[in-house]
Amino acid sequence: MEELTELLHRAKGAGLEAALHAIGDAAVGAVLDAFAASGAVGSVEHAQLVDPADVRRWAALPQRVVASVQPAHLLDDRSVTEQCWPDRTDRTFTLRSFLDAGIELTLGSDAPVSPLDPWQAMAAAVHRGPEDGESWHPEQEITPGRRSRPPSTGSASAWETGATWCCSSRTRSCPPGPARSARGGSATPS
Repeated sequence: MEELTELLHRAKGAGLEAALHAIGDAAVGAVLDAFAASGAVGSVEHAQLVDPADVRRWAALPQRVVASVQPAHLLDDRSVTEQCWPDRTDRTFTLRSFLDAGIELTLGSDAPVSPLDPWQAMAAAVHRGPEDGESWHPEQEITPGRRSRPPSTGSASAWETGATWCCSSRTRSCPPGPARSARGGSATPS
């Protein structure tokens, strides 16, 4: 922990943003401790399993620490989560909780680990399940028009990442595919 905090202090001193990978609740908690101790800005990559207390703690950080989540992993990791952590499935891919707490949220694909398919990722974030399947913890679904806190660049987008894909606020509808057809819904931003 001391080494991570020191590295974040160095990043902050150099004017860099740090991207730290943390998938499970213990790792996310440790990363949040390091961000809090250092005052560094950046992102928590993946943030797939997050303790509800850490969502509140994250939102209270005075600096910008983005939740950078790859929703398509929800489709891949659901059965493993139910098997290994059945008592924690309600804290996986907590997209709605991030947004409700005011935590900036970016969504990406994690390619090449998962397909570079923005429509699959968007459908997973909106419907929390495969196109023909049931929603997994629908209380964490987000709507296509739901926005996170405005990014520091000043641009407004409903779905944003710096590198992988973006469906901007100027987009009035999405092309055919999982995001449009899942459960007969529409992917038109509100």
